[in-house]
Amino acid sequence: MSERPTDHAPALDGVRGVAVLLVVLHHWEVGVTFPIDRGLLGVRLFFALSGYLITTILLRGRALVEAGDTTLGAFAKAFYARRFLRLLPLYYVTLAGLWAADVVGFRDELWWHATHCTSFLVARANAWVGYPSHFWSLSVVEQFYLI
Repeated sequence: MSERPTDHAPALDGVRGVAVLLVVLHHWEVGVTFPIDRGLLGVRLFFALSGYLITTILLRGRALVEAGDTTLGAFAKAFYARRFLRLLPLYYVTLAGLWAADVVGFRDELWWHATHCTSFLVARANAWVGYPSHFWSLSVVEQFYLI
């Protein structure tokens, strides 16, 4: 049983590319004035696209369960295993690299990042807490999966 969509939508790859470009332009501060916050728009595009794709997977999974092609437990196991293998290994390797590089302040905040609570750390500080602040979006995604 596969949870992957059977049809690929190349237009969504284009949306993802636009989102990446907007975030990169925001961080590079290329000296061009934009009438909108391009970083915020890029992040919102990522979240909207992720929400759409995850919802599509879940709806197809529900259809498989209702048709008797799989069980809810088997589908949930495959769904979460796929999410784990896609996100967490590289995430924890990155955390280990930041720890080994002794990035300023990172070791004091390691448990916030390792437990996917970076978004709470940023909210508590009401400010970015250095380079690892960018993990806030991954922490929101992981919190979404838990809920």
